[in-house]
Amino acid sequence: MADLFRRRDTSHRSAPTFYPVTVAALARDKGLPEDFLRGIGLDNRSDFRGEGRPDLRGVLVPYRLSNGCLASRQRARTTLSAKSGSVWLPGEGSPVPYGLDRQKDAIERGSLVIVEGESDCWTLWHRGFPAIGIPGADMGGKIEAEHVAGLDQIFYWREPDRGGDTFAAKIPSRLREIGFIGDILEVAIDGVKDPAELFKRDPAAFDQVFEKALKEARKVEAATATTAKPAIDAGNQDLADVTAAAWDAVVKANKPERLFLFGDSPVRIETDDENIPTLKPLTEDRTRGEVARSADWIRFVKTKDGFENKAALPPSPVIRDMLALPKIPLPRISAVIQAPAFGPDGTLHTRPGYDPVGRTYYAPAKGFRVPPVSPDPTAAERERARGFILDELLRDFPFTGDPERAHAVALLLQLFARNLIHGATPLYLAEKPTQGTGATLLVDVLMFPALGRSMAAMTEGRDEDEWRKRITAVLRGGASAVLIDNLRGRLDSAAVSSAITATIWEDRKLGTSDNVRIPVRCAWIATANNAALSGEISRRTVRIRLDAKVDRPWQRSGFRHPDLRAWVTEHRADLAWSAITIIQAWLATGRPIPSDLPTLGMFENWANVLGGVLHHAGIPGFLGNLSALYDESDSEGAEMRAFLSSWWEKHQETPVGVAALWEIASSPESTLPLGEKGERSQRTRLGTLVRQLRDRRYQLGDGLTVCIKAAGKVSGAAQWRLTCGG
Repeated sequence: MADLFRRRDTSHRSAPTFYPVTVAALARDKGLPEDFLRGIGLDNRSDFRGEGRPDLRGVLVPYRLSNGCLASRQRARTTLSAKSGSVWLPGEGSPVPYGLDRQKDAIERGSLVIVEGESDCWTLWHRGFPAIGIPGADMGGKIEAEHVAGLDQIFYWREPDRGGDTFAAKIPSRLREIGFIGDILEVAIDGVKDPAELFKRDPAAFDQVFEKALKEARKVEAATATTAKPAIDAGNQDLADVTAAAWDAVVKANKPERLFLFGDSPVRIETDDENIPTLKPLTEDRTRGEVARSADWIRFVKTKDGFENKAALPPSPVIRDMLALPKIPLPRISAVIQAPAFGPDGTLHTRPGYDPVGRTYYAPAKGFRVPPVSPDPTAAERERARGFILDELLRDFPFTGDPERAHAVALLLQLFARNLIHGATPLYLAEKPTQGTGATLLVDVLMFPALGRSMAAMTEGRDEDEWRKRITAVLRGGASAVLIDNLRGRLDSAAVSSAITATIWEDRKLGTSDNVRIPVRCAWIATANNAALSGEISRRTVRIRLDAKVDRPWQRSGFRHPDLRAWVTEHRADLAWSAITIIQAWLATGRPIPSDLPTLGMFENWANVLGGVLHHAGIPGFLGNLSALYDESDSEGAEMRAFLSSWWEKHQETPVGVAALWEIASSPESTLPLGEKGERSQRTRLGTLVRQLRDRRYQLGDGLTVCIKAAGKVSGAAQWRLTCGG
């Protein structure tokens, strides 16, 4: 059919005679209803003068893009047989596959059938099977990544001729070339040319026979365009040369991408027993396996007749040198995502596999498909999305106010919008007065739309060293969210404070003197009963407080969705659609940020993005409970304010030394954290604490603000005083 795709020069001869064909004639020939063919756009034409071919008459076969718009090239059918009477009409650009406007049907079903022509598409569409047609067996290169986005399975029909052989060779290779990572299956039925012929033989049995053929389809593993592996001499003693050849082989074999650079560490994507994707460091053993499979390693062995090649293993010095290079030639990755997410430019990453713009790898669960999201959602779509989250998902959680609910929605949205946010994001604290109120459940159902699973919790560290090790371990796996569940004690950790505000986490590799650098893109979450936070943690935190106001909240009933986890699992795709739609609506209006939008220091861009999205969606209260959080959760600040109140009451602005302050700090009413050691140690810690708070201002109540000031020395001892108003 290659001659159909080149416009021949016929100016030297008279116009050929074409036997006309009509929609009715095509319908009779294919055994299909005429109304159906007209409904998909086929139209009788007395000529194609408007398309630049007045010499033709027949049927217009419209080719459309995924958005429903007409493609730049259309096709005319002038005889019943496409091979003898299909003509591309003049136009700019190249032909596209037939039926792209039916992509939504394929996404809903989760699979697509690729066939050679238009007639097979008509038959399959009529019987409810999503399909696209390739205009010619050798035109498989017309398939693009966006044509198969969101699909788990792709079938292709192999016709029993040379054209079918070409088709079967090109389609799988092209699919892998454009990054399709789902199953590719070949369909064929002995003695049947194509689906159109199968339908004409026995229309009543078609559905059953075709479904059976799909179930029995042969899974195909296609190589990419570069099928031949390079040969590398394992005996070559030029280390730089062999290392370069090895990396070149790995890079060429890394299509579609599954090896990446995460921070400064090479990694590969693996799945665990529950099919959850994670990032695994390329150790020497893993690297050796990748290198061995990317090239044919040989060694020249001397024989009596000269030399011959023998199979060899990649040498260990080469593997170590590959990993020691300062610049490793792999694409960078920042996160593995399990649901569509926005890139930094506002585009939505919906195609499984790697997105170089957002540096994300989309690995959806089998069968998971989010309904299409409108580029500019209508008011009805926005209201549906908002209602699905507020009135269905969050309806029965006992939020103590609008800010708590707004922050819950922000947490839901964050994983979809993370690449729209530059910089760090705060800790979300889900707290309640007593167990059984639903904080852990809330976190689970907020994370499930993006993750598709319940989160594993990270327990508290006993000291700073343990905190750092646990943070490094969870970040190295590329976690999208980190949960510190059920805090028991006061959260006061320099490592946690640093991790929350970091964009790059740096720590020593376990058992080595080398450091590892890891990008920090996760959501930070903690749950607790009436949490106590240090000052450093509290100013990095937004609160989601729940209070059922009953003695035993776990005994409540009358919920809209009694088994909320099961409901969320069933409606995961709709919840993801709702979150994405709310964000897309904000993007479509130009990312507006209200002039009076509250902000949070160190997290200004996070506040602008998610605060802007929530404001546009009509969800009030964002950052409206910060003062309450500081007053109720900042135990460190409360302890210090109590100490300063006693200091002011006893000495006011009179200079005093640590000895006089010790009387206040050691009283039974004082709760200053001075350690468990003896009095001498505690006095020393008190002096250090006061010195660290020099020039710090505290509001004590009744409008009184005090500031700690140095007041010289008396007999070598430092003196301190409080000043009113700072």
